[in-house]
Amino acid sequence: MRRSVVAILTVVAIGLLGAIQGFSSAGSKTDMCVPMGAIALKAPEGVQSQRSAVEFPHARHFDVACITCHHTWGRTEPIASCMTSGCHDVAELPKRKPGEPADRDAAVMYFKNAFHKSCIGCHKDMKAKALAQQKSLKTPARPPAKSGPTSCLECHPK
Repeated sequence: MRRSVVAILTVVAIGLLGAIQGFSSAGSKTDMCVPMGAIALKAPEGVQSQRSAVEFPHARHFDVACITCHHTWGRTEPIASCMTSGCHDVAELPKRKPGEPADRDAAVMYFKNAFHKSCIGCHKDMKAKALAQQKSLKTPARPPAKSGPTSCLECHPK
């Protein structure tokens, strides 16, 4: 009886090790490196920043779909950073010509507009939804769930 149990456990252990090795050596087409710690969001190279870089807690945002922030990602290639050439790497806000409407597409290429619109906009939306839910439930007055920073010093502490 003991030999049967040991033999079965040995077979199971070998099978598990083989499966783990198979998963870890999966083809590079399925490998994805996801930063777990804080990511420093900062101005593009050569731009003198007036505020400190933002320490973005990437892992704290895993409940948000990747495509929300990485809006050009096709889901098959590696995810590029916002500062990748052609994304949100414009160092200065494009000037509007007199008499012409603002070019919103060009304005969002400006790194500062992109981060502020995405990050602060999302946090404000979350806060508004939490307040609306609190009102609809008619719960006692208490602060809504934390939605993330929306002021300058909350993101740029120095």
